[in-house]
Amino acid sequence: MDLDDSPKIACLSFACPHCSAVEVDDFEVLEADEMHVLRCGACRNRFHLLIAECDYCGEECVLTWPAVPTPSQIRSAACSRCGWRLFDHAEDLRDLGSGR
Repeated sequence: MDLDDSPKIACLSFACPHCSAVEVDDFEVLEADEMHVLRCGACRNRFHLLIAECDYCGEECVLTWPAVPTPSQIRSAACSRCGWRLFDHAEDLRDLGSGR
């Protein structure tokens, strides 16, 4: 390994569903399986974000919606890597709550 090459640090990034500006959660303070309401730093619009881990391939998926997602929108969410449905069970939806 070349000492001049800095190691790649994994961090969570996601795009605003309103303006597509990319935000980064460098410190990974956003909890998984919890609905978050965020405000875009670029366009200042609010949006909803959910982080979920795919049960099939283990990929960490970031889902965003411009408004409160309906249960059907959440149920239809699929892994960006393998296409596996992220939420197949009704109890998964109850665990998400209404956000903070």
